[in-house]
Amino acid sequence: MQLLKQQTITDRDTIACHKKVQSLMRLKEYQQVLAYCNRIIRFNLATSSTYYFKGLAHLFLRQYQEAIVVFTLAIKLNKNFTLVYKFRAQAYACLEKNNLAVGDLTEIINTFPQDSDAYCYRGLIYHVMENYELAWADYEIALTLNPQNRIAFFNKSIIGNYIFTTCDIST
Repeated sequence: MQLLKQQTITDRDTIACHKKVQSLMRLKEYQQVLAYCNRIIRFNLATSSTYYFKGLAHLFLRQYQEAIVVFTLAIKLNKNFTLVYKFRAQAYACLEKNNLAVGDLTEIINTFPQDSDAYCYRGLIYHVMENYELAWADYEIALTLNPQNRIAFFNKSIIGNYIFTTCDIST
């Protein structure tokens, strides 16, 4: 693209670059997203969004460790970019680093306690870790914040069935 060959880069150029990356993401051209993001970074145009898209491309290519590194760079640029924490948590979970995933989701919850998705995702991680009590509690909070959260509702039902079928109710 011509604007990445120019010597003088304007804010409009930066916006155009990010729009190009977004269109490549929609087309699922993840290798091209990586190449384009690298060019943006080389021209010192990188924002937290650049690293977010680059991290997503790595995540979708199942390059989880690379995704974590890039998402961490995005977080350094913008600590309130909650989507980055959620996707980094997903990458951690894919590498079975569940405690780190829980840490990222807890960070979101501490900063934005009304984020029902963060409770739901943390509940999913606890569920995988077979910590059903903490999963149940997070699903409860997620449903209190958003009664339409189908994932929390479904998984809470599964845990409820598990808990009630494994409890000794004869005592």
